[in-house]
Amino acid sequence: MINGMFNSSIINNANIYELLGWYFLISIIMFILCMCKCICIQLSTKRIVKQIQLLYYQAVLQKDILWFDEHSPGDIIHNLSENINSIESGIGIKLSDFNQNMSGFLAGIIIGFIVKWKLALVACATLPLVVVAFSLFGIAFKYFHGKELKAYSRASTVSSEVLSSIRTVIAFGGEKRELLRYQNELSSAESMGIRKATAFGGAGGCIGCVIFASASLVFWYGVKLIQDENTDPGAVIAVFINILLGSIFLGNALPNIPYIFGAVRASKDIFAVINHVSEIEQKEKGKIIPNFDGSVSFRYVNFTYPSRPDVTILANFCLTIKSGQTIALVGSSGSGKSTIIHMLQRFYDPTQGEILIQGVNLRELNIIAYRNQIGCVQQEPILFDGTIRENIRLGKLDATDEEIEEAAIKANAHQFIMRLPQGYNTLVGEKGSGLSGGQKQRIAIARVLIRKPKLLLLDEATSALDTQSERIVQAALDKIVNNCTVLVIAHRLSTIINADCIIVLEQGCIREMGKHDELLKLNGLYATMFHGQDNDNKQQKYSTDSEDEYDQEETKRNFPYPRSFPIDNDCYSEYDSASTASFQNKTVQWITTNINTKINRLHKSLYIRLLSVNRPEFVYNTMGCFCSIISGLLQPAFSLLYSEVYEVFSLRRNADEMTRKINTVSGILAGLGFLQLIIGTTQGYLFGVSAERLTKRLRSNLFDSMLKQEIGWFDRSENQAGALTAFLSTDASKVAQISGSRLSTALEAIVLIIASLVIGFIYSWQLTLVMIPFIPLLLLSSRVHMRSSQTGKTDENLNKALCIAKESVSGHRTVKSLSLEEYFYQRFKLACNENFRTQIIEAIEIGLVQSIALSGPILCLTACFALGNYLIQRNDISMIALFRVYITFTMCSQALGRITAFSTNTKTAEEAMERIFTVLDRIPIIETDKGDKPKNKFKGYIEFKHVNFRYPTRPSIKVIKLVNQVVVNLL
Repeated sequence: MINGMFNSSIINNANIYELLGWYFLISIIMFILCMCKCICIQLSTKRIVKQIQLLYYQAVLQKDILWFDEHSPGDIIHNLSENINSIESGIGIKLSDFNQNMSGFLAGIIIGFIVKWKLALVACATLPLVVVAFSLFGIAFKYFHGKELKAYSRASTVSSEVLSSIRTVIAFGGEKRELLRYQNELSSAESMGIRKATAFGGAGGCIGCVIFASASLVFWYGVKLIQDENTDPGAVIAVFINILLGSIFLGNALPNIPYIFGAVRASKDIFAVINHVSEIEQKEKGKIIPNFDGSVSFRYVNFTYPSRPDVTILANFCLTIKSGQTIALVGSSGSGKSTIIHMLQRFYDPTQGEILIQGVNLRELNIIAYRNQIGCVQQEPILFDGTIRENIRLGKLDATDEEIEEAAIKANAHQFIMRLPQGYNTLVGEKGSGLSGGQKQRIAIARVLIRKPKLLLLDEATSALDTQSERIVQAALDKIVNNCTVLVIAHRLSTIINADCIIVLEQGCIREMGKHDELLKLNGLYATMFHGQDNDNKQQKYSTDSEDEYDQEETKRNFPYPRSFPIDNDCYSEYDSASTASFQNKTVQWITTNINTKINRLHKSLYIRLLSVNRPEFVYNTMGCFCSIISGLLQPAFSLLYSEVYEVFSLRRNADEMTRKINTVSGILAGLGFLQLIIGTTQGYLFGVSAERLTKRLRSNLFDSMLKQEIGWFDRSENQAGALTAFLSTDASKVAQISGSRLSTALEAIVLIIASLVIGFIYSWQLTLVMIPFIPLLLLSSRVHMRSSQTGKTDENLNKALCIAKESVSGHRTVKSLSLEEYFYQRFKLACNENFRTQIIEAIEIGLVQSIALSGPILCLTACFALGNYLIQRNDISMIALFRVYITFTMCSQALGRITAFSTNTKTAEEAMERIFTVLDRIPIIETDKGDKPKNKFKGYIEFKHVNFRYPTRPSIKVIKLVNQVVVNLL
């Protein structure tokens, strides 16, 4: 076709239009194939990722306690969210696009060799350098990306730990210390991120350098072949176009490489967990004791924790517990009491010796069946988000409502539950935050009682309670100890005086053993401990209020509490005005402040706000934008130099002039290629610094703002620790996407589009006008294509699944003690299940627009050459102008994809900015950094004057009313 256009004698040859017909047919075939590809990739990727997610979570649930001792909940949630998303990116659309573009690259190279192998061989002379460069950049990127992921994982662990224990952190004033820990991990991630961005920018610059260098070699050697071998100019152009398109395809494949490397790196961590086998948690193996009577025997048991192999916890420990006995363990902290409880649940195996359960070695038992026959009440009861009924039923998943109520009655919990407006359907909140300590403990006891255990383990079940709550809980425990074997760790020795045998432990050995009276007569270690506690008890002053009265006040509540804080002031009209005035004024003030803040923020551009946050990197951003402008102008400069080649071809009869001119053009192209390499690497570094520092600053400020919020803010259901940890991990990164390499690419593309359109109108306004109508269509399809290829979007189902996972791994000891692994797995699976029918419809829609995006440029090229051929016949334009416009449009269409990618990320970033600035601008009701600082040393004098209190998440519940109390330090 090109030769026909060069030769005016055959310019009307029908072969030109026949070839254009083939172009049209190819575009139709590409449309159909792209539809099939998109549907298959979308559905298969979702299924694979879902299966990996389920396998990982199931594997986590099957791990033993030793594994959990070495892996924090933050690491696990990080794998389930960010690493799973990385895998989805690497095996889905990104991998498909990479393969497609690499196929185009190889096809271009092959066609070039078919047309003129000598010229193609010269054009490919730079490929070995590309392979070496990409290998080095790929290794560097993978290394830095892995280090960055680990640093962010450690940061997520810190935030998860802190937010999960926010009350403890605030109580001890540890906000600044924890913020510093978090910032240290972010600093490590920042350093690795900058290096990763530099490597990525260098790889992009390398691609540009290859395109310019290949063009320089092809044109220089092509002219030599025209002179020496009388090669057709069409062959030179064909080789060049195929090599050029191949290079463009290679450039399009490049942005997908980080996702693929990221998927490989993430999958390594994921599958390491999946393939790891825990010896203790072999659930399908082991014996089952049909009539377990609760008898236990320790025979010369030695134990050390793997993390502390030099510290002996138990040494030659021997103990026999007969069926129906109540055995109490006492001793100082670190004497091995809790370790014995843990070993009886087979959280750990003895280093030496054996534990016999009714004469059978515990190692030989089916662990699930065994744990279903025992029950454990811990010092800190773990309740799971749901209703009271659901929490009690966790002890026996097939329990009836009657059995649940019976267990609650035995646990002294039924009365306070029935006072709740929703009764057993009352939501307890995250970790039971909606209940008092005594109420949570009684529900935990009911959860154990419904199992009807033959062996009951009480690990300081009342030590964390106040005296009133302890009295009620202890009464519940006294009702059940006669029906099973009981092993109790006592906090207050007065609660175990009726035990059949009291074991006094010291440094992992039994020092004293006997009944209460016998041990007192020995006047040994136990007697000293008992008399010491007895003196303390005599000095305590108890409140006259009963637990029952406390329950009545605590349970006058409107459950379930709202998902978000009520804004309607009328909602307070039902409350007593005298007792709620202070609370209401504070609440209305907080609401008004936040509404005004939001309105002001809407008037103030989010981007101006973001620029102010990113102001310290102004120099980096300015220099980066300057480099982007230069990079954007390099490609239009290439099209102008490309047009000069056609003028060189017209000088075939003047060999010297032809040689001189091609040497000049080739030299300039080579220089521009080297400049592209430098500019690309510099861009990567400059915008990498800007983006990574912005990410660190946003994460740090966001975490700092969270730590300054009052506890009531954390009580709201949408501010659970798991959701806030995911918020910290994802939203700052989304905002940084529009300030780093994406901003660089967008600026470069804008400059390229403007310059390309100017060149197009200068050389042929007719052809440019014909191609402009294709731009909106390509823009729309490209936008949908980029939106579909985005991963890492956290929808409601994923948030729910992550909350379930966070809850189960944070309370993994309770999950294992109650054998709830399968229960939580099924809940997680249900949350992960997506509507595949809807996915099929979405896949068809995405496939349609992606097909248009892929076949549209070929249709446009067909129209361009058809009209161009007509205009050449009319002598309205030259063939040089035709190819200038064609190359211009090729560059413009490539730039559209980059603009679309940026605009799609912009929408996501705007939503993330709105969420981030909402938290940053929120003024807490309790501002810890304000107020008068006492000049004198605090002496412990506290006075409550007419104190009323309601929880912000439950404004209808009066928790404290008209309290007047003076607390004096008597020391």
